[in-house]
Amino acid sequence: MSAVYLDSVIAVVRSGSLHDSNSSYLLMQALHRRGRMLAKGASLDSTTRAIHLYERAVGEWNRHQSHPTFDQSNTNMFEHGAALLADAFVAATKIFRSTSATVDHDRLFRFSDMSKHYSARRVRFGDDLLAAVPDSVLVRRNALRARIKELELSQYPRPDSLQISNELFQARRDYDRFLLYLSQTYPAYYEFQHPNASLSASEIAASLDENEALIEFFQTRDSVYVIAISKEARSVHTVATDLIGQSVTMYLEAMRKRTARDYLQSSYKLYQELLQPIEDLIAEKNLTIVPDGQLHFVPFEPLLTSPVDISDGRSVRYQSLPYLIVSNSIEYAYSASLREFVRGREYPEWKSDFLGVAPAFKEVTFSWPQVPMDKVNYLPGTVLEVQSIYSMFVPWFDVLNRTWRTRSTALIGSNATEEKLRSLDLSQYRFLHFATHGSVAEENPAISGLLLHPGSRSHDDVLRLGEIYGMRLSADLVVLSACDTGLGRLVDGEGVIGLTGGFLYAGARNVVVSLWQVEDKSAAELMRRFYASSLRSNGFRESLRQAKIAIINSGGDFSRPYHWAGYVLFGS
Repeated sequence: MSAVYLDSVIAVVRSGSLHDSNSSYLLMQALHRRGRMLAKGASLDSTTRAIHLYERAVGEWNRHQSHPTFDQSNTNMFEHGAALLADAFVAATKIFRSTSATVDHDRLFRFSDMSKHYSARRVRFGDDLLAAVPDSVLVRRNALRARIKELELSQYPRPDSLQISNELFQARRDYDRFLLYLSQTYPAYYEFQHPNASLSASEIAASLDENEALIEFFQTRDSVYVIAISKEARSVHTVATDLIGQSVTMYLEAMRKRTARDYLQSSYKLYQELLQPIEDLIAEKNLTIVPDGQLHFVPFEPLLTSPVDISDGRSVRYQSLPYLIVSNSIEYAYSASLREFVRGREYPEWKSDFLGVAPAFKEVTFSWPQVPMDKVNYLPGTVLEVQSIYSMFVPWFDVLNRTWRTRSTALIGSNATEEKLRSLDLSQYRFLHFATHGSVAEENPAISGLLLHPGSRSHDDVLRLGEIYGMRLSADLVVLSACDTGLGRLVDGEGVIGLTGGFLYAGARNVVVSLWQVEDKSAAELMRRFYASSLRSNGFRESLRQAKIAIINSGGDFSRPYHWAGYVLFGS
């Protein structure tokens, strides 16, 4: 398309000649394409002009998404939005590298975090499934949307009809009143569907403590951008995407297959590429990492901060390696803005302390359609895991509490059914702990879930992702001590759709998940140490760090990263 044509489209839409609900979307596309033309220019002036168009396009995109008739199922619209934010980010980074100005860093970070902000909320399997909202409320919402769409379409043959204009005005006012009710009665759902503007880097820096730093990654087809922010400094550097991809593949395979030489090589290489350029900024700090693309699957704790040579044939002493976790405690977030949103939630006084769930799956014959029985292994260590943690909340000498279980509950073996779980008021528990198998359905994320013990009469004994989104929780911590619970489908512009996001949306403040299959014996030991430290009020990020270091220092096979690195904390 020519610049003249795009300018004409922009002028027509902005004049108000079009009354279609998609006019904002059409304007966004035209502004985006015109910006791309300008961004191809070599001068900073041309890039600056492109950014101004991108910013206007983003504003129209936000306006389009907030419209009552916005279609969440139209994946093409979200692909266009993701492409717009990527182009805007690249252009803003080019400007910052020339100016080093704070305002320009704020701009590039806003584009990056806005992309993740929407990715974490973008749901491919229908928003109605995800909300703890009564059907009657959703029916009302859909009726209001349908009425507005009907009136907008009827304007085409009669654009000057006063009656239609008045009815459309009233319908939109009714919808605005409904949104006000929704925001007050179901604030989490409202926030999910109508996100606020992303925070700037300066706002994030102001929220950080002196000993904190945030690292946000932004991945394009060609490059991985590393954005670092602390109280007193900020930076951006770039690594080729294919180079990172090779290192990530070797790194993950080496840890899972426990091949020492490949692990030593790839872990230090990844550290060199991603974090070595910002060593001074992150030194000895508590890190929050916001991954993107393939980095969603990467635990940063076992990255090596200096090279290790075993060319002389010596065996590796895993307990003495220079892991990043030795100097930094680490947590993860889907976006910096969502992290602040979760931080701002108010939590009630908990009436119950701990709920542990361990189906164990001894002599189970039932088969779930998406999980073959040969994948549902017996997990005897999970029983010990839940029982040992339960004992921390209910000491052996507290006979009365053990009898009545007034504040803590353990569902073990055949008692760990979905029916038993749903009979409890989960919103009253401070700690929820699931030690079970996780099932991730790549092609249909909605049926991903946690496997529970067969035996329910009215449930399928799979706690599915859609059901998790519909829960009402107020948990300080949810632990998913299971196989592959942190994984999900990686979709361009949408990030990882995993169980973690479901629990965070449902009301959890912090979630610990596993990135790969975990051996139940090492998992039980790690979790025991983690809870022991957490109950001493050390904070979840530092408690997980201390638990991992204790496992490392214990020596033997458990000190290998495979046994401890798979657990990561998504926290606030």
